[in-house]
Amino acid sequence: MELVRAKKFKKASEMKSFYDDCGWVVLKNYIKKSEIKNIQLSLNNFFYKKLKKNCLDSLVYLNKKNKQKLHELHMQSSNLTSLKRVCTRLSEIQKVLLGKKNILMHEISVTYMLSLPKDQRLVYKYHQESNYMKNYGNILNIHFPIFHQSNFENGSMSALSGSHKLGNIKYQNKKKSKNSYTDKIPQNINMISKKYKEVLFELNVRDVVFFHKDLIHKSNFNNTKTSRPVGVGRYTST
Repeated sequence: MELVRAKKFKKASEMKSFYDDCGWVVLKNYIKKSEIKNIQLSLNNFFYKKLKKNCLDSLVYLNKKNKQKLHELHMQSSNLTSLKRVCTRLSEIQKVLLGKKNILMHEISVTYMLSLPKDQRLVYKYHQESNYMKNYGNILNIHFPIFHQSNFENGSMSALSGSHKLGNIKYQNKKKSKNSYTDKIPQNINMISKKYKEVLFELNVRDVVFFHKDLIHKSNFNNTKTSRPVGVGRYTST
């Protein structure tokens, strides 16, 4: 596994070439300080009104005490305007990465992942976004940490670099438990994972990963005591 960090590109053409080759690109400080602070403030205010705790403390508390309530509040807080506003602005990079100009990108979904500590339920195994979102052409996927760095210890996202070139792959459904995510694991994933290098994204707050709909990727186990919330946006031109 190779650890990769965000970078800045001098030319848009270099960024697109990297994205086309690897199926992902990580941009350094691409989110404005004011934007990320607004998301943090919105989430903290939301949970404080419900539980008199900030967002991170609330997630840990509810995961231990009331998982149903955790799910309900997560769904409600995913609709915050501050999160949608940032993802909408970030989606404009499609003009560079997808090689198209002046195309209105339609929102498929905007939310944030919880990345709960010491919990396997909400950890995605290797998958492709294209198997969860059928009947779309191009899809721009956005991923960024909200409160603190994403790294190896807290289960940051990793990917098989260049695997998007395989296209959409047939998959098998697997589910760890009744309350866990359904994994759509690509067929022959053991062979594929030996062919393509796994990269793990170490992301600071304000860094952003953009990745291809067919890139094989996964989340990893959070071995810390706090959640690792990450903003997620998906946009399409179809």
